[in-house]
Amino acid sequence: MASPPHTNLSLRVLSQTDEVWQGEVESITGLNAKGPFDVLQDHGNFIALIYGQITVREPGGNQREFTVTQGRGVVMVRQNKILMFI
Repeated sequence: MASPPHTNLSLRVLSQTDEVWQGEVESITGLNAKGPFDVLQDHGNFIALIYGQITVREPGGNQREFTVTQGRGVVMVRQNKILMFI
């Protein structure tokens, strides 16, 4: 029997020294040089420098905030996996 389709994004948040957080999310919202952006399930491949606050929405409605601490960070999205360096 086939497994059900993956319905969320996998997010891994890293600082310069540690893994800050890892888990399943429904979306992230952030700011890059072109302005605000959102990443949802099945987003195309994406890489950007990010600034300020990143809002993460978890399944069930919980929300988390991460702050880019070194002036700017990096977000990479590929195949429903998000890797964020803050």
